Amino acid sequence: GETWDLFALWIARLGGKVFIKMV
Repeated sequence: GETWDLFALWIARLGGKVFIKMV
């Protein structure tokens, strides 16, 4: 659903920031 789409997008953005920090 739309909620999951937004949640997935938020996780992707948050995960991306964490990934960049780890690298």
